[in-house]
Amino acid sequence: MPQIAATPLPHVSNLCAGEDRATLATMAAPARFRITAWLIDCLWILAWAMVTASLGVPAYRAGWIQPASMIGLNLIGAVVVVVPVVAAAAWFESRAVSATPGKRLLNLVVLSPTGCPAFLAALLRNAVKIGLPWLIGHAAVFAIVATSSRGTGSIPIWVWVLTGVAYAIPVLYLVSLFAAGGRTVYDRLSHTTVQRITIGFIQDDH
Repeated sequence: MPQIAATPLPHVSNLCAGEDRATLATMAAPARFRITAWLIDCLWILAWAMVTASLGVPAYRAGWIQPASMIGLNLIGAVVVVVPVVAAAAWFESRAVSATPGKRLLNLVVLSPTGCPAFLAALLRNAVKIGLPWLIGHAAVFAIVATSSRGTGSIPIWVWVLTGVAYAIPVLYLVSLFAAGGRTVYDRLSHTTVQRITIGFIQDDH
């Protein structure tokens, strides 16, 4: 008679394989695990930002990068820093392991109704999760710098609104982790869930 033996799965090498999905036991990822995974992911994101800054700031000071306006400088920053991070996160989550480095360390995976999310779904997920608040925050900082440099002594209301939105979006995401179901806006838009792998079940016919 077939027996079912349970073994821990600290790492998953091929989550998207049908036979692997069928032998995994998962649960909705608790908020604390998702927050910790994000903090871990922030390390490689910060490393990339530091690399681009170490190259971009000297190039800007040397006059090699001369955008026509603060908007142009903001666009350059978005293309060089934000877009690669969003694309990398989407690539991680659409691969066989279906997880960013932080998620993988904590046995978390991003799943769609059919298994691992397609790259476009993962791209949408991370564009809303990372790209949207980062770009708005980026624009707010540049707007504050630009308006302050004019010497008018006051910052327009729209700049403060933009800054408020930049802070409000991450707060909304954080609060939604503790709401019913624990699914954020970007989870719902991309039709994904974040699961924590608890046990792998291996069937033994002997």
